[in-house]
Amino acid sequence: MTFVGLDGSGWSYLVAAERSDVGWAAHDVAGGSAGSGQATTRRPKPAQPAVDVFGQWGPGVLYVGARLRWDRQGAVAAVRLTLADGTVLTADAIGGLGLFVARRGAEPDMVQLLDAHGAMLETHAAF
Repeated sequence: MTFVGLDGSGWSYLVAAERSDVGWAAHDVAGGSAGSGQATTRRPKPAQPAVDVFGQWGPGVLYVGARLRWDRQGAVAAVRLTLADGTVLTADAIGGLGLFVARRGAEPDMVQLLDAHGAMLETHAAF
């Protein structure tokens, strides 16, 4: 989810809903802010599409969100996440967000932004 805090700062937050023997439960995963509203408006826009990555992983589970920061041409169609163990996950970038859920505990290593044809637009370290 994304929202604006009382101080005007923009936030992105990832919440997971999981089913157990007793029903569904939601829990917070990870999130963050670009800072105060004033700092957010002054944040320089990169020349190429960019993404903020946030998440949580551990033994047997991974939750990661990828929020596009800048996609001036609307060219980013998907986000590819490569984990440290070599696992590759791809998510559509619907609404500027890519969401990843996996039954793996490896740390995210690299993130790539892809166009509608699968061509790589940008790549960088996940964190």
